[in-house]
Amino acid sequence: MAGATVSDVLNDLEKTDDGAWKLPNLIVGSPLNLVLRLRIPALAVSSPVLQVKLSWQAPNATEIHHLESTLELAVVSPAQMSDFPANPAVQEQVALLMAARARQEAVKFADRGDMAGATQALRNVAKSFSAMPASPQAMAESAALADLATDFESGEKSMARKRARSQAYNLNRSRAANYGKSEPPQKSR
Repeated sequence: MAGATVSDVLNDLEKTDDGAWKLPNLIVGSPLNLVLRLRIPALAVSSPVLQVKLSWQAPNATEIHHLESTLELAVVSPAQMSDFPANPAVQEQVALLMAARARQEAVKFADRGDMAGATQALRNVAKSFSAMPASPQAMAESAALADLATDFESGEKSMARKRARSQAYNLNRSRAANYGKSEPPQKSR
C-alpha cells in the first residue's frame, strides 16, 4: 500500500495469534473510535495507503462476516497542507487516548513507589486539554485527571491505581473515563 505503515494504534488494542488487532466487544449503539498513526511516504500520484479488513462473528452464530475498506489519499503540494486544518474531534480522541496512556504510566510510577512521578504524568497530559476547544467530554476528562492526580498525590495508591486502570480501559473502548458511574442524586429544594 504505497509504502505506508501503521506506526501506532493509540487504543492499545490486543493482538490475535496471527498479529491482527483485536477490537473489544462491540455494543449496538456504542461507537468505537479507533485512532491510528500512519507513516506515509511522499506520494507522486494518488494511491491507496491503508486497507482495513474487519471480521466478526455475531453472537450465537457460526458464520464469520467480513468487511473491507481502502483509504486512498490525494496528492497535495506542501503549500496546500494549510488548507487541511486538524479536525477537532480527532484531536480530542487523540488527547483522550493519550490520557489513557498517561494513566497506565502513572500506575507504573506508583508501582515503583514514585507517587510524584505518577502525579506529574497525569498533570502533564491534563495540560493538553486546556489548549483544546471546550467540550463536555474534554472538561470531564480534565476534571477526572485532576481528581486522579490528587488521589496519587495524597498517597491513596491502591484506590488511585484501581481508578487509573479502570479509566484507561474505558477510554481505550471509546467510553468516558467516568463510564458506569452514576451521578449523585440531586437534592430537591
